[in-house]
Amino acid sequence: MANGKQAALPGGVVILGGAHGAMAFARSLGRQNIPVWMISNDHPLPGWSRHVTKMIRWCGPKDPRAAAALLELSERHGLDDFLLVPAADADIQFISENKALLGQHFRIV
Repeated sequence: MANGKQAALPGGVVILGGAHGAMAFARSLGRQNIPVWMISNDHPLPGWSRHVTKMIRWCGPKDPRAAAALLELSERHGLDDFLLVPAADADIQFISENKALLGQHFRIV
């Protein structure tokens, strides 16, 4: 950090989407006692991991209301300042296209 202060750690991680690597990623984070939330419209399997704090279904990244829906979930569940990590190509594109808006609520890699 330029000012000599270390940034505060996020309150947890939101994995957006449920692609194959999502379960391994959730397991890795969970073993470090980092809260992991899965938000997905497709693959529910990673949500069954004991390392996932909560699994939430949503409309998906291609839905016209996706950004508003994700922000509403963040507010409802207290996910502000969580690290938002996309798990599939469509989720990467969605976050990239909505980075300014989503970055007001989530930390984005």
